[in-house]
Amino acid sequence: MERRVGDLMRRDFIRIRPEEDLASVAHLMGMARVRALPVVGDGGLAGMISHRVLAREALARARQGRPLDSPIAAFVEPIEPITPDATLRAAAARMIETDLPCLPAVGSAGRLVGLVTEGDLLRAAYESVR
Repeated sequence: MERRVGDLMRRDFIRIRPEEDLASVAHLMGMARVRALPVVGDGGLAGMISHRVLAREALARARQGRPLDSPIAAFVEPIEPITPDATLRAAAARMIETDLPCLPAVGSAGRLVGLVTEGDLLRAAYESVR
């Protein structure tokens, strides 16, 4: 039987809110050593914020002498989440398509329930060939 996202997704992960500012999110991502984070607002999953977007915006602001206190809401990348019952093959294809290092997984009620990362998929692939 083909493995599913729910078999290996992380259930304990960092979530951020759209009103958090660029500087604090960049600091958090650096401290946690992650390349993307799910952004969750009152209406549920708003999208993802990636280190590439943060770096690009921080560099542009630094060149213009502007502060990094803007909310990240304007920089959130909308994403269609994956479900826990999706195959690992589907998750890998979606990561390639979106060029994100992780995907949010939502349950039947549309609530964020997990996160699957490139590392999770690589580990699963390695385990399947041992």
